Amino acid sequence: MGDREAYILGTDTEELERLRFQHRVWSKEAFALWERSGLGPGQRILDLGCGPGFATFDLATVAGPRGRVLGIDKSAAYIGYARSHAKALGLGNIEFMQASFDDMQLDPGSFDAIYSRWAFAWINNVEEVVRLACGALKPGGVFLSQEYLNWGNFRIVPDRPAVSAIIAACRESWRRMGSEIDIAAALPAILRKNGLTTLHMAPLCKLAKPGQMAWEWPASFLKIYSLKLIEMGLLTAAERAAFLAVWPEVEADPDSLLIGPLMMEIAAGKTR
Repeated sequence: MGDREAYILGTDTEELERLRFQHRVWSKEAFALWERSGLGPGQRILDLGCGPGFATFDLATVAGPRGRVLGIDKSAAYIGYARSHAKALGLGNIEFMQASFDDMQLDPGSFDAIYSRWAFAWINNVEEVVRLACGALKPGGVFLSQEYLNWGNFRIVPDRPAVSAIIAACRESWRRMGSEIDIAAALPAILRKNGLTTLHMAPLCKLAKPGQMAWEWPASFLKIYSLKLIEMGLLTAAERAAFLAVWPEVEADPDSLLIGPLMMEIAAGKTR
């Protein structure tokens, strides 16, 4: 399976830059979760579904020169970028593995912490992947995840039909997937079945006005994903054109408000 088929938005330069920006928008929440969960110097950390490695690079600074961070992703393009960028940054405590979650080879009890963000929403064997990952976690280690809890929470107010149409098409595309986009609700039970105890849970949601970074996060996604929706037969070219035409009006409206998809973060500790 090529990157274009494996990732809903592909792995071209435009998507790479969107992911870079997306990490900036959510980096504060990532660092806060890492800090409250005790991640620090000297630890061995796994970034599960690392993509181009933007979170992995930050985790490498958290682990410090005495620590080690491994990023795993199925995309050859993303892993290639991550390796070259890590070398350019001089990060000697970081390595990357190109592998699907089904094929990853992890030594039992080899990690102090595992972090994952937006990885489980796109696969249909979450329980199996969590079981494999938990086996690589040391007793006393922590499993950290940030995933969608209710993507359907996303909307723009005041409502405009052209915008609502594209959001509705997104929801339908999620319904047709073999995976569950709102996977966060199931994770506490899955982790418990694998010997982990929930230490922390909290909702995450972005509220933004035009011009703010959080506004651009889903806005850029809609502009790119709308092309995929046309390929899927869920949106017409005319509907996309209407969306693009009205969007400048939305951004110029001082009363516009973006309510982002509802997410949930969880930290769970391995007790055995």
